Amino acid sequence: MGKNEISYIGGNTAERPFSFYGAGKLLITGEYLVLDGAEALAVGLSVGQTLEVSAHGQDGVLLWSSLENDGKCWFSAAFDSRLDIIRTSDEKTAGLLASFLKVCLKYNPGFDFTGKNVSVRAGFDRSWGLGTSSTLMYVLGRWAGIDPFLILYEAFSGSGYDIACAGLKKRNAVVYKLENGHPAWEETDFRPPFSDNLYFVYSGHKKNSERAVRSYRELPRAGRMAAVEECTRITRAMLSCGTPDEFDYLVHEHENIVSGVTGMPALKDRLFPDFTGEVKSLGAWGGDFFLATGAEAPGYFRRRGYGTVLSWDSLVLDTVR
Repeated sequence: MGKNEISYIGGNTAERPFSFYGAGKLLITGEYLVLDGAEALAVGLSVGQTLEVSAHGQDGVLLWSSLENDGKCWFSAAFDSRLDIIRTSDEKTAGLLASFLKVCLKYNPGFDFTGKNVSVRAGFDRSWGLGTSSTLMYVLGRWAGIDPFLILYEAFSGSGYDIACAGLKKRNAVVYKLENGHPAWEETDFRPPFSDNLYFVYSGHKKNSERAVRSYRELPRAGRMAAVEECTRITRAMLSCGTPDEFDYLVHEHENIVSGVTGMPALKDRLFPDFTGEVKSLGAWGGDFFLATGAEAPGYFRRRGYGTVLSWDSLVLDTVR
């Protein structure tokens, strides 16, 4: 599998405003096991995050604001030319953002960020876990003219599949793996012919992906590696899957494999044993969204208090232009 390059064009040096966009993501197969080299399937979403940059005339100062999808500001900060915090609404968030920006400056010493007003707006509810951090790293990398994976390597411990998804434009999915620790992916289109009976359900809980990654890496390596090949097989089979029954079988098999490695019970076994379709955790188990199959899914989960049930076709990136 070859490295699919991201273009790092750098910011506009003129005074006129400019912007960058990164698509959100959902990991369909390969959670946890992608860290050990399994091939994972992830889809880009029709929602994402936009970074807009304009000049404000105050030399030596970077003004930053982060907006919810409804336009309300949830974070603001001002930084000096050394990326020290002048003022902020949240010290922890400002410290993390400063660390991202310092990576940009490290790999591009000519990165011109002062005298700028930056606004970042999410196109989705930040609690949903659709890629707030990964899309930010992606758009920052593009603005600074560096590989956004460099920010990931120095700030987090994830696989990076979400950064690959952030750059999707012409196709809607990636098959992603780590080859000797380095990201490699191929863009593809993944829209099963029965996608009208696939749904994403918000669990109501935000999962800390960093903590989940650390916990997984503490598990015995032998058990993890034994499951990698099986996970890759399921990923490849899912790409060519043509019937709902086959898809349900692959989902069930994948859940059992990850359950066997992590020791955690599969979501359907734990919470929805009477559901006639299949249920699959997406990403770190225990939070964010899960996938549910079958026409009865919307009614079933809404009756159980899950208020956010989104169809596959409404959320996954539509590559038909």
